[in-house]
This record gives sequence, structure tokens and C-alpha cells, in this order.
Amino acid sequence: MFLDGKFKKGADKNVPYKSASELKGLFTKDIEETFKNGFARVEVKNHFDKHFCDFTIQQFLISLGYHSFDELKEEERSLIYKCGRFPVWDEITEEPVSVSI
Repeated sequence: MFLDGKFKKGADKNVPYKSASELKGLFTKDIEETFKNGFARVEVKNHFDKHFCDFTIQQFLISLGYHSFDELKEEERSLIYKCGRFPVWDEITEEPVSVSI
């Protein structure tokens, strides 16, 4: 679905990428920009939920020493989720990956 352009915004929505390497290049550039100052800082306009699921965000924050969303500085809290709403920390779990064959 990514290659088909399903997740693009605006007029580019549903316009396919030319190749998988073009898409990978955009992801790589975006992730490098997001974390250019290291993993301990949250960059403006690059929300964690753009790249990660809730569980990965939670595990990343735990690796930095956080035990809940309440422990984050206010300026960091507003940049973690684009919508500004946080899931319930204790309800975040890793879901198993199901493969359909």
C-alpha cells in the first residue's frame, strides 16, 4: 500500500512511487531528519507516531528512563503524537504479527 501511494497526502494520494528504492530513500531521509540530534530529543514537526507504533514509542521512552507519559517535559509531550492525545501507558502492548499465506 505504501508503494501504491495510499498514505500520501493531498493531490499525491494514490499516485504510486516510481520504485521501492524511491520510497526507501524518502523514509531514510525522513528518519534521519527526525533523529539528527540524537534519540534523546524530539524534533519539531516530526512526531514519533509518524514512524513508530505505540509500543515502539513506549519502549523507546522506557530506554530513556521514562515510566509514563506524565514524566515528559511539556514541550516534548506535544511533539510525540501528532494528534496530541496519548494512549493509556499501561495498556500499550506488543501485538503478535500474523502472517497470512
